[in-house]
Amino acid sequence: MADNFAARLRPLYETGKFPHALLFAGDGALGEAADYAVKLYLCENEDKPCGSGDVCRSCDMINRGIHPDAVRVKDEMPDGSYKIKPLRGLIDSGSLRPRGDVRVYVFEAVDEMSEQCQNTLLKFIEEPAEYNRFIFSAENVSRVLPTVLSRTVRIFVARDERAASPENAQVSEIVGAIAFALARKSEYETLVAFSRAKDRQLFADVLKALLEKLRSVMVSDSVSAKSAVASADIVYKYIKRAEVNPNMAIATTSCALEIYAAYTAVRA
Repeated sequence: MADNFAARLRPLYETGKFPHALLFAGDGALGEAADYAVKLYLCENEDKPCGSGDVCRSCDMINRGIHPDAVRVKDEMPDGSYKIKPLRGLIDSGSLRPRGDVRVYVFEAVDEMSEQCQNTLLKFIEEPAEYNRFIFSAENVSRVLPTVLSRTVRIFVARDERAASPENAQVSEIVGAIAFALARKSEYETLVAFSRAKDRQLFADVLKALLEKLRSVMVSDSVSAKSAVASADIVYKYIKRAEVNPNMAIATTSCALEIYAAYTAVRA
């Protein structure tokens, strides 16, 4: 399976402000997505992450499951399931400096955690040491506490995701940039992201992909769901407008401003 999720992660990484906590959700290749993100954090090459050819020392150790700074938390649990006591021990060890510059904790199937275990994680992820990063995965985000969700940037991975064509990769990159800008509550970054949809067809494709992403968010916590509903109504309106050959500069700017206002008003 190829990596359409990579097209969404790359723009986040290239901003230089890659989030300290990611959550991959959906019924797709969550493990592959998590591995890709781990490599973005830890790869030693300038062009991250390494491809299928020659790999750096870090990516090689990640592939073999022996990187000391890539902690797969579920594998550290005594019986492979999350328990309070070993989880607290792992959290305590997070105060120790990593071997390299960054340590990445991977929490697979966080939706299988009890509410008590998830609450135990909160301070760990909301007040992280400067060198700690977190990757979560969940097939069912409705089982993840809103307080945990609110501290992550969510990436949805669908089962039928395949390698993107150059056109689809461009759409995914723009939608990823829009989602990141909205999560950061940055009006300027939202405008910049929308401005990349320079022609009518690309604008329409971006809007349709953004609408699908917003529909996915509607299954999560109530605040995000309300923001998604408010934004989705505006996206649908501009999908219709894109069919009548609008002035693109005006259309992308007004669409960006309306979506930003709707999305952030609900979350204020």
